[in-house]
Amino acid sequence: MKKISYRQVHLDFHTSPLIENIGSDFKLDDFIQTIKEADIESINIFSKCHHGLSYYPTKYGKMHPHLNFDLLGSMIKGLKEAEITAPIYFTTGWEEVSADNSDWLEVNKDGQLGDVLPFDNAYYKWRKLCHNKPGYIQFIKDQVKEIVDLYGQVDGFWFDIVVQHNCVCKDCIKSMKELGLNPENDADLQKHDYIVVEAFMKEIREYCTEILPEGLIFFNGPYGPDGGYDPLYSIDNKVDHMTHLEIESLPSDRWGYNHFPLFVNYHNHREKEIIGMNGKFHTAWGDFGSLRNKEAMDYECFRMLMNGSKICIGDQLHPNGKMDQLVYERIGHIFSRVKTYEPWLGGKKLTQIGVVSSNRGAFENYQIDEGLMRMCLELQVPFDFINVSDDFSKYEVIVLPDEVYLCQKTKEKFDDYVSKGGKIIATHHSGTGYQGEKLEVLPRHIEDNPFEPSYMRFKKDIMKAYGTFDLVNYKRGSIVESKGQVLAYIGNPYFNRTYDRFCSHRQAPFKELTDHPAVMASEDMVYIAYPIFDDYMEYGAKVLRDTFELALSLMIDKALIESDLPSTAELALWEKDHKKLLHVVHYIAQKKSKHIEIVDAMIPLYNKKFRIKTEKVSRVYLVPSLKEIDFDFDGEYVSFELDIEGYQLAVIE
Repeated sequence: MKKISYRQVHLDFHTSPLIENIGSDFKLDDFIQTIKEADIESINIFSKCHHGLSYYPTKYGKMHPHLNFDLLGSMIKGLKEAEITAPIYFTTGWEEVSADNSDWLEVNKDGQLGDVLPFDNAYYKWRKLCHNKPGYIQFIKDQVKEIVDLYGQVDGFWFDIVVQHNCVCKDCIKSMKELGLNPENDADLQKHDYIVVEAFMKEIREYCTEILPEGLIFFNGPYGPDGGYDPLYSIDNKVDHMTHLEIESLPSDRWGYNHFPLFVNYHNHREKEIIGMNGKFHTAWGDFGSLRNKEAMDYECFRMLMNGSKICIGDQLHPNGKMDQLVYERIGHIFSRVKTYEPWLGGKKLTQIGVVSSNRGAFENYQIDEGLMRMCLELQVPFDFINVSDDFSKYEVIVLPDEVYLCQKTKEKFDDYVSKGGKIIATHHSGTGYQGEKLEVLPRHIEDNPFEPSYMRFKKDIMKAYGTFDLVNYKRGSIVESKGQVLAYIGNPYFNRTYDRFCSHRQAPFKELTDHPAVMASEDMVYIAYPIFDDYMEYGAKVLRDTFELALSLMIDKALIESDLPSTAELALWEKDHKKLLHVVHYIAQKKSKHIEIVDAMIPLYNKKFRIKTEKVSRVYLVPSLKEIDFDFDGEYVSFELDIEGYQLAVIE
């Protein structure tokens, strides 16, 4: 397999057939020189775009009508001579020429072809092709082989838009019935989407492996955390069909700044190499004439390094084929810095905490996981998203967030984990027998709380910042049996708000304390009766994060990392060549506009204190400067101070 480099660019070229003089200003020498000067080691180049047009002489597809030379072939030749890796971009789900064959289009439940209304001019709207069409799949294979036949052993293929959108075309209805799935049921439609996409990936990967045995193969789609409850629909099955994993995540548009850490923390403790993808755009793909703020690009790239990922920055080539010099100056600026860190990157991620994802692979509902992830980032607590098939013994504590339902086999695995010293933090329905099996260590679910919202009151001195204040929980919680020491009790309001019974502007105030536990703890578990992670993602109340922090402090005797960082900073700890590598990133994303988060300033932090658990230490230093840092070592923790100017990487040797 080809080497996967840290410094990559993804070069889009979705170019309308209405535009003339395609590639008229393209000069291969200038193209290669620009890439070299920006310290780029790999660039994804385009064979066919969403308009369905090819950028080379094709017998199967349709070459762009206003391109009069082999643009793809020229790029491949020049990049190969320059020893720059060049995987080939190839779109599948959005492809306007093939979409003219209406039999290849998806059909939604309203009977709409291609998921596009006749006069829809919205952004990101292309007619959607179905991946369950044997004729279309053969067409893709023919064009892939054509590229290999024309240009030899290219570096790989980057297949785009490998997704399904609840298709009910005649082929999908037929296969659903054969599989015993109901086309009128939304959950079955999502399962079928998964089956179709995975089968497509498997078939194309096997074909590519035959004709391109050393090539990189990636299928672009959503690969978020997955609890692995149903192995038939596991995200891991899809990832197995790729040589590596890429996470497309342009934070200023639909993805946001939560997306990348949400996805990467499921994958960065596994075997596949990871590439994170942001973009040079102010918004996202196709945003011509825009630039990513320098501070935003720095933040996103350093965040990728911190999370064990390589970097790919998205760009789009102008129809005339000329590279934007300012864009590549900015890319070169960050890549010149990334290059200096590379000897210290990678290794093994260190954490004490495993989080079983509440998401089920076919359904892609990440809100609960996202709320938990936000808390961990803000508390500077490294964690892994895991599934129920993973090795639990690696973790001191496993968190079951809000809606984790267990079969008998998984229940027995968790019970065994606890019997060997493992500890559990569970919230709301998770592991209580609400659906599925109950863990021995956890209380039994009796019923859902009839009140929403409701309140909780901590015992005196448990949470000193709140005393015995009656704290609102906005989401409906659980009524469970008592088990262990009760730290907080549920309080009821006067009544639920209805159209004819209400008080003031929002929920009714606290009326009375019940004897139902809101928070309980024992030696090996903390249980919280509310969906605090879902609630935190919805409303962001700090008390919920503080409650989780309390649970962690009760379950972890000696934390891996302690610091006085503000909640806006993020960190990670890795181990490589018997050295611990502490990554710290600090930038602040702000909602300055109605639609996107903005990063346009680097706010430094000074004299921040760190304690890192380690068996021994001889020196602490910064990289790449190799500047020595004064430290103290008490035999268990090394203590030191750092200044953080955007990003800092410290080595504990």
